[in-house]
Amino acid sequence: MMQMNCSARVWATVLTCCLVVPALGVAVQNEAELQRFHKRRLAQFPAAQVFLEDPVEYFTAARRWLGDRAFPIIQATRFEKRFVFFALRGAPEPRITLGEDRHVFVNAGSNGDLFELLRATCLDAHRSGSARALQKALSRAGRVGRRRELRVDVVVVPTAGSLYGDKLPDSVPSRYRRACLQRTAGESALLDVKAPPGVGYAYPLREMLALRADEAFFPRGNWHPTGLSLKVARDTYLAAVGAEPPRAESLSLGEAPAELLLEYGIDQPEPVYFMRSPQVTEQPAAAAELRAALAPMFKGNRLDVRVFSNTDPVLAESTLMLSDSFGDLASGAFAPAFRTLIQVNTNYLLGNRATAVIDLLQQRDKIDRLLILVEEGNVGRVAGLLGK
Repeated sequence: MMQMNCSARVWATVLTCCLVVPALGVAVQNEAELQRFHKRRLAQFPAAQVFLEDPVEYFTAARRWLGDRAFPIIQATRFEKRFVFFALRGAPEPRITLGEDRHVFVNAGSNGDLFELLRATCLDAHRSGSARALQKALSRAGRVGRRRELRVDVVVVPTAGSLYGDKLPDSVPSRYRRACLQRTAGESALLDVKAPPGVGYAYPLREMLALRADEAFFPRGNWHPTGLSLKVARDTYLAAVGAEPPRAESLSLGEAPAELLLEYGIDQPEPVYFMRSPQVTEQPAAAAELRAALAPMFKGNRLDVRVFSNTDPVLAESTLMLSDSFGDLASGAFAPAFRTLIQVNTNYLLGNRATAVIDLLQQRDKIDRLLILVEEGNVGRVAGLLGK
């Protein structure tokens, strides 16, 4: 009997720990990390007034609050994702598509609107209406440049779906897969867009397709291009504005984790080229100063700024790159072309106030060139950034 009581106490203790640890672990978890994990704002704890007015809603809200923070939700979920990927060869989430030859695609920003990214990047961006809108935006770019005495260029960067449409599985809806296959065949209305005099434009689809067979060209499992793919995009742009590629730079082959899988705790190394430009120096202090000045123009003060200086530029100019997230890596690849390059990620820019960003920076220092760089799914943003 005594033995049974001891055994019961042990199991009771274990059960208590199992129930208490998730609650106690709330205190040691990082709220910002949890928010990134859930990809949304965390549930808030209900006010005491809610209990008086609606006790059922109070406890429902409290469960939501605990569910968002229960320990170890991140570790347990990542273990599950790794098991599904490595043991079952399944995608960690429906918004991730596993393709042929170890290619990994992100088909949507969330599981609530599957394939919306493939629709935007492979289909909508290449409609004739999108091309006409971009043509008008380039004309507007010329006017913006003349008013501010700077040159304006636009670079639209192809995405993995356009470059590797033939690697998409049959599980992708046929209309999106067909659209991606058309891009992989080198067909797009964006290729017919012509820049007016004084404006540069590049959509390097065909140039990037020519090197896509290199397994490290556009790293498998990446949403953002890097290395050789960015060099090709940059050199295509430089050719469009009549400039040569930078002289002192090198590419070395290495490995890096697949970007799209890393957020699920899956470390799958993939071949990638690393670009090195000894003449270029990043200036984090200058970037921090600019970020502080620009922050009020951005939602929640959320913005990324990078600043580079260059002792051996192709173009002896100071350039402002306004971009989406593709610019966060592309800025390092484009920096060897200019004396100075300032990159500002405009994803959270309030009201697309790009002209306000330009004006503030021109007040601080001379800007010779404005370079707008976006991925193809954001081609419609170009017009918004240039204003009316």
